[in-house]
Amino acid sequence: MTINFLNTYPPEATDKAWQKKKSFMDKRKAATKTGLGKDLLAAEAEWKLFVPLMDKLDIRSAVVSGRTIENVTEAKKEAVKIMNGQVKESSKALIKAAATAKKTSTNKDLSNTARQAALSIESKLMGLARNLRGINLDDFDNMVVTLQQQRKQAISLLGPYITSIRDDAKEVKKTPTVAKYDGGATAGFYQGIRGLNAAIAKSQIVPLMKWAQTNWRPMAQASFSPKQDNQVVAKVDAVLNKLDEFEKLLG
Repeated sequence: MTINFLNTYPPEATDKAWQKKKSFMDKRKAATKTGLGKDLLAAEAEWKLFVPLMDKLDIRSAVVSGRTIENVTEAKKEAVKIMNGQVKESSKALIKAAATAKKTSTNKDLSNTARQAALSIESKLMGLARNLRGINLDDFDNMVVTLQQQRKQAISLLGPYITSIRDDAKEVKKTPTVAKYDGGATAGFYQGIRGLNAAIAKSQIVPLMKWAQTNWRPMAQASFSPKQDNQVVAKVDAVLNKLDEFEKLLG
């Protein structure tokens, strides 16, 4: 699940708020020294350490460099580290403080106001702890599955273009002329380049489209085509090099 709770720490669960709820006599009696204030300080400190990491646990913000299988997998590894580290530490501190607050709420030596405040603190802290325990990384796994499906679809859609371009490249190299490079109006090496460019756009797979924008699309422009026969082989090789790069991107 994505993070669906606010990063706000309840003000009534702070040590400052707790101290205000205690009466003068509450602070004077030895029997009212519960240790709650110390635990509240620790809980709030651990929560503050957790807050900056929240974005890394949410698929919507964890992957910032493009949603590819590799990037999402790396983002999940980082998220798992946080779950096993700071999330556990924060949860532990919250639960400890909540337990102390519950015990404090039953201390008959405290004023009724303080006991009620302690009861409220327990509820607030357990709410935060439940939020932390409710975090899971299913969205990362679901995203990987989606991207894998998209990649399979892309390979199915784009594979024939790749094969055709390679086959046509061999034929062009046998007769390296501009006319052979350009081919016909609907078939041939150059039309294959244009066809793959259109197919990438049609796939709507953002990482592929971004790559094509600067790597493949320029070669689909007429300005890239050779103007003399002695330029043909170099142009074909340039296209094939980019095609190799594209296949690696597909996986």
